[in-house]
Amino acid sequence: MDQRQRSPGGASSAAETAATPNTDKPTVLEGVMSNIFDGLTDKDEQVRQAMQQAIVKILETHPLRATLILTDYRAKNAKLSEQTVSMILDCIHRVVAADTPLPTAANEKLIALALEELTRSVDQHVPLIQNPSLHILVCIGRGDDCNLVVEALQAHSGPSSTVPHFMLMQCLGQLAMANTAGLVPHIKTILARCLPHLGGIKQDHVKLAYAYAIGRFSEALMEHGTNTPTGEAKAAANCATEISVAYDVLFNQWLHSREPKVCMEILQALSSMYPLLPSDRILDQAPRLVPQILTLYRRSVDRNAVTQFLCSVLKTNLLMHAQVLDGVVDGLITHLFDLVCVYPDYEKPQTVKGHYEVLRCFHLLAGNYAAKIMDTLLIHLRNNSERERIKSLLILTHLLNSCAVHIESRLQALIECLKQLILAERSVKMKLTLLKTIVALAQKSLIRDKEFVWFVVRHSCKYSKISQEHGTLEEHATLVLSCENTLFMLASTVGTLDELLKRELLNYFLLLDYTDICGNLAKCLASLFAKSPHIEYDIADDEDQQSSPAVAGGEAAAAAAEDRGGLVKRGKVIVPSAESIYARCLALLGNQQCIKRASNILSFLKYYHPQLNPALEELWNRRISDMLLHINKPQAYLQQLQDFLLETNEFLGARDEQFPQRLAIKLGDQMYLYPMQLPHSEWQLPDLSAERGMLLQSVALTLCQVTDVACIHTKIDLIVTTARQERLDKHIKHAEYERRIEPCARALGYIARQHLAHVIKKLSELAQMGGRKHSTGFFSNLHFIKDTHKELENYKSNLLVVKAFGRIMDEADPLQSLQHLDDTMLNFLMIQLAGHKDQTIMSAILQTLLSICNQLIVTKEQLPAPLKHRKQIMETVFSIPIESPFHDLPLLPTILKLGTDFIRIGGSDSSECVDGSIIFEIACKNFFGCARQLKMKFDSQEEDEHNSFLAKHLNESLPQLNALVRAIVELDPSPSTLDLIIGILECWMRDKNSEVRICASHVLNNTLEVYIKSMKIGGCEAPSKFNQTGQMLGKIVPRCIDSNGTVRQVSVDILQKTLEIACIYETLTIASIDSSAEWLKEIESIKEHIITDEPKQIYNLAGDIAKIIAQRISSFQYLQFCLSISFQFFNIYS
Repeated sequence: MDQRQRSPGGASSAAETAATPNTDKPTVLEGVMSNIFDGLTDKDEQVRQAMQQAIVKILETHPLRATLILTDYRAKNAKLSEQTVSMILDCIHRVVAADTPLPTAANEKLIALALEELTRSVDQHVPLIQNPSLHILVCIGRGDDCNLVVEALQAHSGPSSTVPHFMLMQCLGQLAMANTAGLVPHIKTILARCLPHLGGIKQDHVKLAYAYAIGRFSEALMEHGTNTPTGEAKAAANCATEISVAYDVLFNQWLHSREPKVCMEILQALSSMYPLLPSDRILDQAPRLVPQILTLYRRSVDRNAVTQFLCSVLKTNLLMHAQVLDGVVDGLITHLFDLVCVYPDYEKPQTVKGHYEVLRCFHLLAGNYAAKIMDTLLIHLRNNSERERIKSLLILTHLLNSCAVHIESRLQALIECLKQLILAERSVKMKLTLLKTIVALAQKSLIRDKEFVWFVVRHSCKYSKISQEHGTLEEHATLVLSCENTLFMLASTVGTLDELLKRELLNYFLLLDYTDICGNLAKCLASLFAKSPHIEYDIADDEDQQSSPAVAGGEAAAAAAEDRGGLVKRGKVIVPSAESIYARCLALLGNQQCIKRASNILSFLKYYHPQLNPALEELWNRRISDMLLHINKPQAYLQQLQDFLLETNEFLGARDEQFPQRLAIKLGDQMYLYPMQLPHSEWQLPDLSAERGMLLQSVALTLCQVTDVACIHTKIDLIVTTARQERLDKHIKHAEYERRIEPCARALGYIARQHLAHVIKKLSELAQMGGRKHSTGFFSNLHFIKDTHKELENYKSNLLVVKAFGRIMDEADPLQSLQHLDDTMLNFLMIQLAGHKDQTIMSAILQTLLSICNQLIVTKEQLPAPLKHRKQIMETVFSIPIESPFHDLPLLPTILKLGTDFIRIGGSDSSECVDGSIIFEIACKNFFGCARQLKMKFDSQEEDEHNSFLAKHLNESLPQLNALVRAIVELDPSPSTLDLIIGILECWMRDKNSEVRICASHVLNNTLEVYIKSMKIGGCEAPSKFNQTGQMLGKIVPRCIDSNGTVRQVSVDILQKTLEIACIYETLTIASIDSSAEWLKEIESIKEHIITDEPKQIYNLAGDIAKIIAQRISSFQYLQFCLSISFQFFNIYS
């Protein structure tokens, strides 16, 4: 098989046909390729693509023979369609564009074919054929056969008296870019051949091709001169005369063309040709040429091309002679300033390219005319026109990024002007441009003033109300995001600003207006302190210390006035103390909704610890890692935060006894940072209730290690005052107010861990204030005058006392807290519970009573004396009406739990004993009375919502009702107690409402389960028989055939437990109940199938139940069973 030749010269060895003895093979290949060529005219696109792939494959495997066949086929078929010829040329292009070169003989044939197709059309451009032909020639010329291509192109140009075909020049231009080294030696000859005809060319497409070619020749000459030794560069420079002649024709004649594309190509060519002109001509024409170029902007010519030409002229002249443009530079700068694009559209590459070409001109001029440029910029920066100011900033930013060394001497005046702009500008677009200039100044280490830091930090904040006069919503959002990113970039990459940023950002961290961006500030501070954990102070002289602070410094000074104890002064530098920063972080960490901010603050504290105490490293590394691990789990995170605070205070308190007190003072002093009523501000401020609550809790936890009584009283007063200052009016629900003061109550509970007496004393004073009548005048007894404000103040005080006392019971030592539980506080709670109809305060009182009961149960062994007035308390609690419309139903779970706890407390005093049966009866009345209101079908949306409300709270109450039954049975596990409970539940189990029957069945089932576990077997106190078996079975059997499947199933379970209890009493051992007993298996089967709604199956299961009962009860119990079941059915049918 014929293989492609790979000789070093790219030529084949011997002629392929001569080396092949079989003369039929070429004929076969020719036939195959002829058929393939015919297939290119097929209507099916897939067939044509397959034919093209076949041609490519044949050309790759048999390059010379296939090339001969292809060229012969084209010669014999001169009238092929353009589409067919285009596909053949495309196949050739794929082959020659591959990495493996073809033999030289094959390339010669392909060059001839491509040239023929390239020049077939004399006056018109036929892209379908000429473009692939041109690409074939360029691909071949890119390799070792470049000379073949160039010689063929020159030979095809015809006699010297004729103008070479325009596509030949286009091809030579592209070849100059593809193989510069290969074409440069031929450029002089090519130009000599073309120059005589340039003046006579009239057609635009010919001018376009020639301008393109001459421009690429010039670029090739410059590139070759740059990348070759001096001798060869001089040889290339021999083309200067030819380039000069061509330049004259293009500039003086062709540039007047009215075709924009032609003018653009000519200008691009002139840009490349200009540096190759003779030096004396360049210097002589420069003062006249620049104005001529500027006039081109008035024509409908592509501005980018004009600017590109101007750049080339400026660069060439300024490299040769620095002062050559002195006469025209003023007008040039003014004209260029007008060309700067104010709002470049980065989605349009040509617009952006032109914009940067103009800026490049300023860059070129800055080397010799920096003073003039800077003066011009300064004038325009002080202009009233926003567009002029933006242009000045764009030019200044570009010069800073490209040639800052030339303008440094004139920057101070501009920086002072920028400071004024920072304060005065309102336009968002102007601010975005200023931001770019600030970044450029920072990157060149030219920022020393805090005003620039203030600008970036200030505009990281969002406006509270966006004024679209100064920018769109999208532009405002872009500004905020850009400032955030810029601030972090400055903190993490620009090392020269580190110390300035540390000091300024720490000050902003303690200001209310910047609370919304504290997360980003912490992120930046973490980066800064990770690089260096220390703060360097610039010691200022007396004059500097007396100078007035700048904008940012003024705000920091304002913070200093608020927090005088939290500042470290070093000359003119004011830095908050480490305790103040630590206190601020603790409060901000309390908002668990801001996870990103909390993560940044924890990272900041990890690197900031040396400022507080270097020894904290091990403790904080461990604790901060734990908090980051639990940051998505609110409860665990808050507990970790409290442990972090307590351990830190304990650690530092061991080394400095005054630290807890100082920290408590700092925390208290920062209350102004978390106002209840947010001040009117231009900038957005978030809701600070969570941070304020965490601050108060931090104060309370810190006070646990403070011994100074005055400090303790001050902070307790602060917490109480904060709670009473929370807003409460007709527009705020009481439940919302309760949520707001919850942190205050929790804080008082924390303080009670160590300072119980002080907290109780304060609460007693508040309780007396809340119960006292404020007005004693004549009109105070007249009910037509109502002092709403005083009532609300009393309500606030009473609610705080109730909640705080409950928290004290939860947090303080039980033995100490119960000793302070006197008649005064209990009477206060009872008076409030009996006198209030407000659900919020009633719920708080019940929760406080629960906390008291929990403490009593925990200390039952250590403090045998029971709770005083518990019978009165229980009567008051269970007298709370749970009736239609059931607004107080949410209180029922707590009421039931209180009943359970009071029964468990017990006591020897019979007058104070709580009767469990009465409690249970009231509880059942409340619970099942509400359950009667549940419906299966609803007539309106309101009924559906009301039903959902009832179901929700009944589901919460049912476990508490079961717990109440458990407590009653466990206190006295006797048949009489069981009779009592069954007697109360009996009427509810026969109720018409199926939901009531279901709940009552569950309660009875739970009662029997507890009874089995608690019952006494044997001994003098325990009964020998269970005489209630027949009676209980008679009551439960009708429920086994209830209309509701759940009731039936639970009732069968009750029947089973009843028979088990009888068995235990008869055998005096629980072990007598064998799970493998046949009757138990039968009952389990009945329970599985009793849910069915088939009447016949239920009838059969009832028969099975009757058989089991008949086998398991005695004759005496049988009589009781008959009487009981007869009574049940009598009640049903009556």
